[in-house]
Amino acid sequence: MSFRLAGKDVSHEGFCINISGSGVLFEADDPLTTGTAVEIHLVPQRGVAAPLTAFIEVVRCVATDAGPYRIAGAIKGIKS
Repeated sequence: MSFRLAGKDVSHEGFCINISGSGVLFEADDPLTTGTAVEIHLVPQRGVAAPLTAFIEVVRCVATDAGPYRIAGAIKGIKS
């Protein structure tokens, strides 16, 4: 998956852990502040679903023992 802060052109890479109708959980190398607006783009590896671009609000960001940050976001809108 890739993501970028709302209003920014710089894209970052992440790893989607899970997604539901109302939220997403992913890992990224850098932390994101709670309340930050983010645009995410997901392309399923197995092709069982169509690619998804959505707007989320970060609701939680915690460091993991392995290094990356686990970021939870509430889906606020679907772009495509």
